[in-house]
Amino acid sequence: MVLVVVGCLFYPIKIGVVIPADSISGVEEILAVKFWVSKHPKIGFKRVKLYVESPRRDPYEIREAYMKLVEQGVCAVIGGALSTEGVVLADLAAKTGVPTFGITTTTTLISDRKDNYYRFIDTNDVLACYAARYTSEQGFERALIIESSYNTEYTKGYVNAFTESFKGKVETLVLSDVPNTIIAAMESFDPDVIVLVLSPSELLMAVKTIRSYDETIPLVSSPWGYEQATGYYWNPSLNGLVVVSMFTPRIRKFEELVEEFRKATGAGISTAVLYSFMIMENLYKAIEKVGGEREKIIRYFDRPRIYKGAFGRIYMNDCGDAASEYVYISRMMNRHVETIGMYRNEFFPTGGVNQ
Repeated sequence: MVLVVVGCLFYPIKIGVVIPADSISGVEEILAVKFWVSKHPKIGFKRVKLYVESPRRDPYEIREAYMKLVEQGVCAVIGGALSTEGVVLADLAAKTGVPTFGITTTTTLISDRKDNYYRFIDTNDVLACYAARYTSEQGFERALIIESSYNTEYTKGYVNAFTESFKGKVETLVLSDVPNTIIAAMESFDPDVIVLVLSPSELLMAVKTIRSYDETIPLVSSPWGYEQATGYYWNPSLNGLVVVSMFTPRIRKFEELVEEFRKATGAGISTAVLYSFMIMENLYKAIEKVGGEREKIIRYFDRPRIYKGAFGRIYMNDCGDAASEYVYISRMMNRHVETIGMYRNEFFPTGGVNQ
């Protein structure tokens, strides 16, 4: 009996990571997960072994990488930076029975599904509705939405939700490589606010173009573009940009770990890094409580509960969909972000949740 118990301690807790490393966010997320394991090499008495796959952002390659991790016997997978990746991973999680955690995957295409795919971030439609509420309350009547031509699993849901909730008129422009198309749209539609549903690099390009034509028109960004706006893609033209998100300048958890991560890796501190830490913290807690079997981890996260996140409390329902307690209105100024308003998220339970 003693030999059996001791022998079990030698079997590691295997955790898989499948994140394309062809973006700054992807690289930072991989670094963050590796850093967490380096600081927390054991769960209880058992060591943690990390298996990392970095496929290209191609559905076929993502599937191959995921199935490789499954064959290696991982008890859980961390993966899904973009919503387009999350759709692929959610289907795989449902088919294989491996609990999988999306870092910044917010598409509603995988909402309300019992698919073993879990997220600690609000869905794109919820944040879009609050962006529409904020811009409507500011008295704007003509919103021009500029959306990315890729990651449509994210952009389409955001654009549709904003359009349905905004009280004024909306026109939509799909971003192209030709700057004149933005200016032409501004001239023909004459918007009083522009909503940007773009990647970080696209956001900077679009803002520069807009500011060359109109230096004062209000700009509102989805959280996607904001991801690297205070870091790698910072530019003074972003001053005054407003983002409606679950992010707040005040980090409520991981302050010391964040500073250690910055010094050790030289990487920036993006929201993706903080979400990576949050996923790892709660996955560790689950494994410590129920063990490293896939089915037990799934049962743990299928139970609705409230978690403490980097920016406050987050509720996750029995389908793995999350709602932050508050939605923040933030404004960028000189590479810093200040909170200028907030809403209590109507999807966060008011009566509490049995833990």
